[in-house]
Amino acid sequence: MKISNLIQKNTERASFGQMFWIMMAVFYSLFVVRNVLSVEFPVSIYLVWVALMAFVFDDTEIKALIISFMPLVPGFQSKYAVLICMIVLIIKYFKQLRIPPFIFCVILLMFWEFLHLNEGYATTAEYLSGFAPLMCLAVVVSLPDKHEDISVFSRVLAVSLAVGSLILIANTVLGSHQSLMSLVQSGFRLGEVEEALNYQITYNANGLGFLCNMTVVGLLSNIYFKRSKKIDYFLMIFAIVIGCLTVSRTFLLCLAGTIALYILLQNKAPSYKIRLFITILLLIGIALLVLKLVAPDIIDNYVMRFSADDITGGRAYLSDFYNDFIISTPKNFLYGIGIQNINTKIMALKGVDVNVPHNGYQQMLVAWGIVGLLLMLVFIFCLVLYARKKNPRVPLMCYLPLVLLLINILAGQFVTSGTKLLSLVYIFLMISNGGKDTIQDIDGTEKHQ
Repeated sequence: MKISNLIQKNTERASFGQMFWIMMAVFYSLFVVRNVLSVEFPVSIYLVWVALMAFVFDDTEIKALIISFMPLVPGFQSKYAVLICMIVLIIKYFKQLRIPPFIFCVILLMFWEFLHLNEGYATTAEYLSGFAPLMCLAVVVSLPDKHEDISVFSRVLAVSLAVGSLILIANTVLGSHQSLMSLVQSGFRLGEVEEALNYQITYNANGLGFLCNMTVVGLLSNIYFKRSKKIDYFLMIFAIVIGCLTVSRTFLLCLAGTIALYILLQNKAPSYKIRLFITILLLIGIALLVLKLVAPDIIDNYVMRFSADDITGGRAYLSDFYNDFIISTPKNFLYGIGIQNINTKIMALKGVDVNVPHNGYQQMLVAWGIVGLLLMLVFIFCLVLYARKKNPRVPLMCYLPLVLLLINILAGQFVTSGTKLLSLVYIFLMISNGGKDTIQDIDGTEKHQ
């Protein structure tokens, strides 16, 4: 059989069938083998398997594969994997690509950052890989419109989070030679290690909390559109438990806000909202019961964090420092210093050893000046408008992932976070597909909701 015929066959077959989940199971198993069982193998194996999956999958499944990378970013060369998926999409669907004008914003951002490479402490390889998520998003946006079942995207994200979190817990317990309960009693936060050493699954606690929030929102959307399965409820409880173990204040506040908005946005009678509220309370109660069993001191840890003298965790100082830096010269305000190695450049310019900005909007100002910040904001705005154009009757519920991202980056990094940049793919798919009158079922036919 010719390669072209094989590609045609693969692109026409039904999405999210048995082959998809079998290949994803192998993908997840590679992380378990390398991280938990400590079986060393070249990380390039991940990329080989990603390339094989991308070749076999159709466009919808490739999008789901890209979303699955969000919780797995620290464990492999995710940016190269994203580039592989992007290249396969271009090869398979080149004649069908229709590039919208606002993608020019990405090109301008790449050009703007390219001008900053002569600022020093920057490499061309990191420059290209850093833009991999945005370039891939540009290709996803340019694919032809089709009805896609967003419930499977949400489920893939939730399964990936479960795999990554269980690996993290296993490594944390085994590495500390303590039980999880003992660690929590000592004030431990799940995801305290920020750097992935030799491509091990590690997270920043707030970053892990963001993933848990995004997962809860996605699974709530499955319930909203009556596409949920029993496993979704277990995955949601698990995500809430993991989020609480991070002892992230941002996670807790975003979770409360998400649930409140989810209930308010229901276009149903008050009696339905009351039943929904009781159901969500039941799910949260189960999650709290699980927490009580594995981490009875978690509430005390939260009380201590909310009672801290500096509730911002040092972000207030960083914010003031970088605000002064931004307005100190016209060049800093308009042009910035480039996105790579910001703290190293600050050390060279100011002689101060300070952490990177912990506010995504401020981070863009420091890196690219007001020009770069406006370009990125215009890009996101146009991305949402374009998604809405594809789905004019999109329910407000589908905007929750976007709201969650925009709020979360107030307390964290953005353009250097592969996870948060990849979340734009998920946000686009949610808005452009959520609530359409028809959705593509697993067997390829279309059914009315």
